[in-house]
Parts: sequence; structure tokens; C-alpha cells
Amino acid sequence: MLQWIAILRNVLFICAKADESEHIKYSWKKLYGLIRYYAPEKQLILSKVIEESNDNVSLEEALLEILLEIPENERIHIVNHIGEDLKKYFPEECVDLCSFENFNSNMPAIRYQKNLKKLNRYLSLADRAIVKGKYYLAYKLTYRCLKEYYKEFLNKHHIQLNSNPEDINHASISVYHYILKYLNKYGNSAPTKHFLYFSMVTHNLKEEETELSKNKTKEDQKAYESKFDRLYAEYAKDNVQKIIKYISKYF
Repeated sequence: MLQWIAILRNVLFICAKADESEHIKYSWKKLYGLIRYYAPEKQLILSKVIEESNDNVSLEEALLEILLEIPENERIHIVNHIGEDLKKYFPEECVDLCSFENFNSNMPAIRYQKNLKKLNRYLSLADRAIVKGKYYLAYKLTYRCLKEYYKEFLNKHHIQLNSNPEDINHASISVYHYILKYLNKYGNSAPTKHFLYFSMVTHNLKEEETELSKNKTKEDQKAYESKFDRLYAEYAKDNVQKIIKYISKYF
């Protein structure tokens, strides 16, 4: 934590210098936007801090507290972003910020312990299944993980599906549209590639589930399951983990 405090104080120092400079088109608003983007749940407290801070010292201390409360993976994105934006003006101060990484940066930023435990359990079981050569089992666990995560996201935000609630493709679209509306509300936008990525991965996993259901006998099902290979099992797990990492910011 002491390391993080030092890093974030450096970030705030650089932002303050940029904000005060007449030659740099950069202000605190950029940092505010990054916090809103990577930690939407901090929107209300951030607005209060901006409104109530009387000077740069009180503002920086309040921003430091907010940043320390943001999950580490998201903090890394903010630090890297600031470093890339300002390295042209402060090359020495930003050299470490641009490449700052965390050994566990691939883990999604889940904000609820119950969800984190469930997610870790699914991904851990999928990993074990892959190691043991049970590739279809790994796929099933990954598919169930994504389906339940979509379901919890929809329930959390009281989103009703007009179609079959069990249709994971429609759930994927509804989750993306919620995030898109949220970002538009604060003047941001979600790249189309994210929507295509959500849809493609979800559709691919759903197609396998549909194909399996077409095989009526146990023998047919076993024959179909045996076609799964390590490459597809790892594709499913890695891509589902990326989707969850993205949408977890809005949970």
C-alpha cells in the first residue's frame, strides 16, 4: 500500500503541474473522466469532492483516497493512461507510469466478495479440467460462469429481457447496451469493437451448447464432447475472463 501511495502522489503531482501550465491542454477533468470510466461507482463521491474542495491540497488528498479505494487492476489502467498522456511534457516523471504493471493484472476487478469467490471457483475448476484433458468440462464451466455473471449483472441493475431470460445472446446485448447508455451519460463512448467482441464470443459459446442439445442419445453426446480440444477450451476461458474483466467495472 505504501508503494501505491507514492505512485498515486506522483500521478497527482503531475496532473496538478499540467493543470497549472498555460502551455499544456490538460486539466483535472481528464483524471475525473478516467475515474468515472474505470470506477463508475465512485461517480457520486467524486462529484462531492470536486464541489467541496477549496484548494489543491484538499483536492489531492480526497482524490488520493478515492484512487486507493479503486480495485488495483483499474488503478493500473488510470496510472498508465496518465503516463501516456503526459510523457511528452514530463518524460522523467512519467517514465515509470507508462509501463506500470501488476503481476495479477489479468484478474477481473470484481467489487463484491461473493462474486469474486464464485468467479475464481469456476475459473479454477476450468483450469484444472484443461490440465486433466477434460476440455468439454472446461468449456461447460466457462459457459456457466459467463451465463451466471450476465444474469447477476442484469439482476443487479434491474434489467428485464424482452426475450427468453435464459438466452445468453440477448443477455450479452442487454449488458452492453446498459454500459453504452452509462458511458454516453457521462460523455464517453463504448467502441463498436467491444460490442462485436461480446457478441462473437457469447455466440460461439452458445452455438456449442445448441449443437450438443441436437445430439439426442448419450452415445452421440459423448462423441460430440470428445471433439473438444485444448485450443477451444482455452479460447473459451480466456475470452470469458476478458469479458468479465471489462463489464465488472459497471457491476
